[in-house]
Amino acid sequence: MSDIDRQAAQVQAADPRAEMARIAAAASGLTYDPLPGDVVRLAKLCLLDWFGVAIAASRDPIIDTLAAMSAPGLPGTTVLARQERCSLPDALLINGTAGHLLDYDDVHTCIPGHVTVAIAPSVVAVGEALGASGAQMLAAFVAGFEAMCGIAQ
Repeated sequence: MSDIDRQAAQVQAADPRAEMARIAAAASGLTYDPLPGDVVRLAKLCLLDWFGVAIAASRDPIIDTLAAMSAPGLPGTTVLARQERCSLPDALLINGTAGHLLDYDDVHTCIPGHVTVAIAPSVVAVGEALGASGAQMLAAFVAGFEAMCGIAQ
């Protein structure tokens, strides 16, 4: 039995509520300072990939339609690579769609899906709304990534 299979069996045997509480506590307490350098580098690569894909898709007709239907926000949340600013929920939808539209998302072996596109739009939009620093946003991304993979296991 592989280490991953052993870990999965341990998690399945554990109380699911206790495991979720453990994952939530670990994610909510994560800060930038203790992050290892390799984790920071990988997180930056994941975000760079997501930004690149989202920017490449920013002029797709689907994104044009979503932007035209969006509610203006005051002061507004950034829509990547566009002049429009809109409400936070609309920016989440538009930026999330753009980040997945070309289907060049990153993957992780712990989950049958795309991790960054599920996390990055929220981190960027909420981070912008709260005036978070780059380090805070990077830590939030890592916390979300770790939580998503922890839940998947």
